Amino acid sequence: MGNSNESVSQQLEGIVDTGAENFSVDLLIVPADADDKQAGDDNSPDGSQNDDQDQIIDDDQDDDQNDDIDDDQEKKSESSADSDKKLDGDKTDHDDDESENEDYSERVQKRIGKITAKRKAAEELSRSQQELITTLEERLEALEGKKDLDKKPDSDDFETAEEFEDAMVDWKVRKKIEEQRLEDQKHQQEVENAKIESKIQEHMATGEKKYKDFAETMEGLELKRSLLTPIAKLKNSSDVIYYLGKNQDKADDLNDLVQSDEIIEAGALLQRISSSIKSKKLSSPPKPIRPTKGKSNGTLKSLDEMSNAEYRKARAKQEKRRTW
Repeated sequence: MGNSNESVSQQLEGIVDTGAENFSVDLLIVPADADDKQAGDDNSPDGSQNDDQDQIIDDDQDDDQNDDIDDDQEKKSESSADSDKKLDGDKTDHDDDESENEDYSERVQKRIGKITAKRKAAEELSRSQQELITTLEERLEALEGKKDLDKKPDSDDFETAEEFEDAMVDWKVRKKIEEQRLEDQKHQQEVENAKIESKIQEHMATGEKKYKDFAETMEGLELKRSLLTPIAKLKNSSDVIYYLGKNQDKADDLNDLVQSDEIIEAGALLQRISSSIKSKKLSSPPKPIRPTKGKSNGTLKSLDEMSNAEYRKARAKQEKRRTW
């Protein structure tokens, strides 16, 4: 084909017979787009092949776009799945954290309970020791006051008879007052002892409800009377009394400490024994305590009236009985 600027006749040259009288007019009308197409065909070695390539490129682009869309959808799906997994993981972690917090809280509560129990035991021990110290101080003051009262004024210590007479009057007055104080103190002590003995009997009655062999265990138990007061004030007195009956060596240790006037050490040992015993609970509330009649099945023997020789003899007898 020739150049696009060539005439129509030239374009038809060789195609239309110039000697023919009739020919198709359509061949003379060449549409503009046909010329453009023809021009395009003239510029390309193979126009059809280019069209195919363009179509392939368009198809490839469409495929790429579809692939991109599919990739985007796949990424969104994966992102959604990851989000779901993360939410599930966060929920699981949250549940685990709650479980760990519950376990931690339980451990903390147990620890607080132990610390509180130890603190209460220490406070109770401190109160017992203070009471013992107060008792010892009162005894010491009483002994010192008695010593001063026993010292009757001597006339040789005074310059005049009048001064001596005044000293004698003062001495008699102080003596009378002290005698009255001692009498009141003795009465008060008797009242306190009666209360303590009543409490001990109540604890023993409770012990008989808890332990079947309680009365039998009490038969060989011997305790100094000064130990009854701190024992009666314990919350688990019945259990402590039963324990001492089963472990006479511990009761002997307490008696030895009291015998040696080591009151504070005795109180500390008693508190340790009380803390180490797991209190046994009653299956049913104890019945009201009624006065016992006849011979008592279990009594606490006081050692306060024993002399040192009698006490050592009793200890030797106990040691011999334990070796059998």
